[in-house]
Amino acid sequence: MPTGVYRRVFIASRWAIKIPRIRNITCGARCNRWEAEIWRKWRPKFGWEHLCPVRFCGPLGLILVMDRASQPVTFEEVKSANDQDYSDYYPNVDIEYKAENWGVVAGRMVCVDYGIDDAERISKKRIYYQERSRT
Repeated sequence: MPTGVYRRVFIASRWAIKIPRIRNITCGARCNRWEAEIWRKWRPKFGWEHLCPVRFCGPLGLILVMDRASQPVTFEEVKSANDQDYSDYYPNVDIEYKAENWGVVAGRMVCVDYGIDDAERISKKRIYYQERSRT
C-alpha cells in the first residue's frame, strides 16, 4: 500500500482509493478535495489532459477514488509522453515531475498526485484560475 505524508492509497482492481492519514487528516482531506476540484472544474477549462481521472470524492474529502494507473514508469517515459515543456503545459498546477507521481491509464501517461495541502496556496490558485478563465 503506497503511503504519502498526508494520504494512504489503497489499490483495488480498477481504482486507487486515497484516504487521509489519521495524523494528517485535515491536510489529506484538503489534498483530496483539491484534486477533485482541479479535475472537475479547472482541467476542462485549461485543457490539462495529463491528469489522472477522479471518479469520486466524498464531500469532506475523506475518500477520493481515481483510476488505477500502471506503475512504475521512468522519468524518460514521463518526459516523452508530452513533447512540450511541462512548466508551459501545467502553469500553476502543483505537479512534481518525479516518476512515482506518474503512471499509465488507458494507454496514456497521467499525473496521479496533483493535490496540495496548503489552504492559502489553494485560495490563491483558485483566484488565479478564476481570473485566467475569464480571459
